[in-house]
Amino acid sequence: MKCGISPEYFLYEMQPYEISYLIEEHNESGKEKWEMYRGIIHAVISSQSAKPVKQTNIMKFDWDKDGGNNDKGVTKEDDIKRLKEKIKKM
Repeated sequence: MKCGISPEYFLYEMQPYEISYLIEEHNESGKEKWEMYRGIIHAVISSQSAKPVKQTNIMKFDWDKDGGNNDKGVTKEDDIKRLKEKIKKM
């Protein structure tokens, strides 16, 4: 299984809140791959274009609406804030 969890454990032992965290983390892990694809496509298109092209104009993703933290990465404060929000939801 892609997530590293056996189907038996997933079906019979996991709690619903654990499954939601698993899905969220799986979605987060895909972001890096899609950002890499967007960077490659941007390099190809910008080399053939006379005008400057933004990466977000080539491919738009849902996480681009979050304020555009893609260029500076996730800071320690952002990570702490995200973890505190997860704990509050539990």
